[in-house]
Amino acid sequence: TSENIHTLTDEQIANVSKSKTIAGGFKNEVYRMNENTPENTSSLKGKLVIPEGLIWHSTETTKGETEKILLSMKEIQGTNNFSSFDPNIDALFGKDKDKIFASKIILHTFVDNHLKPLITEEDKLAKYFEPQDYYGNEYNWYGDDDNDAIAFVKALDDLNTAGIHYNAMSFGLLKSILKSSPNKPREVNDAIVQSKIFTHSLTKMFTELVHNQGGYTSIPIYSGDPQGWGTPTQDGELIKILNVIRMLP
Repeated sequence: TSENIHTLTDEQIANVSKSKTIAGGFKNEVYRMNENTPENTSSLKGKLVIPEGLIWHSTETTKGETEKILLSMKEIQGTNNFSSFDPNIDALFGKDKDKIFASKIILHTFVDNHLKPLITEEDKLAKYFEPQDYYGNEYNWYGDDDNDAIAFVKALDDLNTAGIHYNAMSFGLLKSILKSSPNKPREVNDAIVQSKIFTHSLTKMFTELVHNQGGYTSIPIYSGDPQGWGTPTQDGELIKILNVIRMLP
C-alpha cells in the first residue's frame, strides 16, 4: 500500500510502476486521498494539485507519474509514510529538488499553494518580489527545462544555510549575517544569482531593505537588466551592494 512506500527501494518502485494495473490503482488512491469530501479522513485531503493529462505508468525508457511521485515523496518524507505528507517549503531543504519536482503533482502543488503565494501575498513576501519577470512575462513555474520553481527553492535553501530564512527576511538580519564573516557576501550572492525569481526582483527587494527598512536612501540601487545583478558565472551589482551593506555601522 501507499503507506509503506518509504520501505521500497528505488528499483522496486520502478518495477511496480511499470504495471498499468498498479499505476492505475495508485492513481485512484491519490485522487481518493485528495478528495474534498466529508467522508475523506486522509491527511492529504485537498492538499494536492493534480494537473490534467498525466501518464501514470512507467515504461522501460520513461518514468510515469506513479514512479515520479513515489520517488519524490520518498525524498521529502524520508522514513515517514505517504499519508503523513504535509507540503511545506522547509520540508524541501537539504533534499534533491530535481528529484522532488520531477513529479508534476508535487511541482504543481508547491507552485500553486506555496511558492506563488509566497511572492504575491501581502502578508508573505510580496514587498520583496516581483510577481512577473523584468519583461512582464510569467516565470517558468511548470516547464521541464530551466524551471524557475526549482531554482527558487534551491536559492531559498542556500540562503537558509547562510543564515537567512525567507520568513525572517529583514534589513537587520541581512546586515548582521553579512557582518558575521568575510565570506558571507559571497555565500549570499551565490545563493541568490542561481534564481531568476530572485534576480528579477532584486531592485524591488533592495529598495525595500536598504532604503525603506535601513533608511540608507543615499545608497543607489541598480535598476537595469537583471543580468547586471550577476549570474552563476559572472559577478555583478549584487556582490557590490552586499559588500557595501557589510561595511555599514
